[in-house]
Amino acid sequence: MRKVPHLRWYILALIFLATIINYLDRMTINISAPVIGKLYKLDNETIALIFSAFLWAYTIGPSITGWLMDKIGARKGYVLSMGLWSAAGILTALAIPIGDALHKIIPITMASIVLGFIACRFVLGLGESANWPVAIKTISEWFPTRERSFAVGWFNSGSSVGAVVAPGLVTYLLLKHGWRMPFVVIGVIGFVWILGWLLLYRPLSEHPLVSEKERQYILTSAEKEHSSEENARLKWADVLKIKQVRGVVFTRFFMDPIWWFYTFWLPKYFVDDRGLDLKKMAVFMTLSFLASDLGNLFGGWASSGLVKRGYSVNRARKTVMVPCAVLMMLGLAVPFSSTNLAVAIIAVVMFCYQSWSVNMLTIPTDVLPTNIVGSAAGLSHMGAGFGGIAVTYATGFLSQKFGSFTGPIMLMGAMPIIGITFLFLVIGRIAPYHKKG
Repeated sequence: MRKVPHLRWYILALIFLATIINYLDRMTINISAPVIGKLYKLDNETIALIFSAFLWAYTIGPSITGWLMDKIGARKGYVLSMGLWSAAGILTALAIPIGDALHKIIPITMASIVLGFIACRFVLGLGESANWPVAIKTISEWFPTRERSFAVGWFNSGSSVGAVVAPGLVTYLLLKHGWRMPFVVIGVIGFVWILGWLLLYRPLSEHPLVSEKERQYILTSAEKEHSSEENARLKWADVLKIKQVRGVVFTRFFMDPIWWFYTFWLPKYFVDDRGLDLKKMAVFMTLSFLASDLGNLFGGWASSGLVKRGYSVNRARKTVMVPCAVLMMLGLAVPFSSTNLAVAIIAVVMFCYQSWSVNMLTIPTDVLPTNIVGSAAGLSHMGAGFGGIAVTYATGFLSQKFGSFTGPIMLMGAMPIIGITFLFLVIGRIAPYHKKG
């Protein structure tokens, strides 16, 4: 069978597409929220409840799905997760009848559409919770150390590309066909992707299309990082004992809410606080997330470039991350700026956040052998999710109580102070873990 040169990059392209679809699915309700909220008379606290249903599943899920991805592998794992979240996305269009059915089982005083949204968003979050663990696991298997942050940057930029595409696509479908159609169209796209994944992906050890040269290039790097003896001795439970992994979990608890806030609430902020219509909101959303996409690429490129120039992994990651965290604090000025300037500042914040994030996501692959990278990535996403839940509830409460998003935006502007502190004091040195004894 004819070999495919540089096969790892084709696999990365599929992961990149999966992440785009991931964000299209999750952002559909955020962009539709101003319309759905007005149509069904849902206040910000109720919308926060719907948003948080996704986050609860997305938070709890990785501790299970990360372990599951390590057990069943990326091929089956991606089919399972993509299939689950795509089905949940499509079923969201049936939120009202789903809510009616659940009312017959669950004696709860809640509008049918709210209960239906909560159920669908929970299942969506559970399916999507596997995307990052399985993607990072795949990259740790298919990419050597010096290419990983760049590879993670590319796949993670799918979140920003999805966020760039979502406002225009969802707004068009929303205005043309009503709020249900975006959920159906984007859900169907996920099932099309599954066919491509099944056709192209196999593990490195058994892929018939990978050249022997590329296989050895990847495996030689892995052997230098961790001996096979360590891979055999290191167990999943040991992940929690590793300082860098604990540090990533706690750091993401404080830093990832910045992304969750802007992803979930930016459409409502532009419409409610800035008085924009849906079309202008979509344009400003697109500009903001385009900046985050560039940040993904910059963060991975800059860090990988420094490693290739001889910097240690520890020094390279932190050289990129620290200035980005400092610039994120410009977000404190957003509530006091004109709309155009506020959009520019938000764009800078999102650029810097994603440059920071791509390096944070790479740390488990820098530290751990591939057999437990999925589990470690799952635990780190759990920390990020709990932080997102706290901020989502707080945003719903504060924006409803005070009639604006000023308080939550100021809170997000202060978070990077904690992030920098944890990067040095809790995570510490970023280097391959070697089990003692």
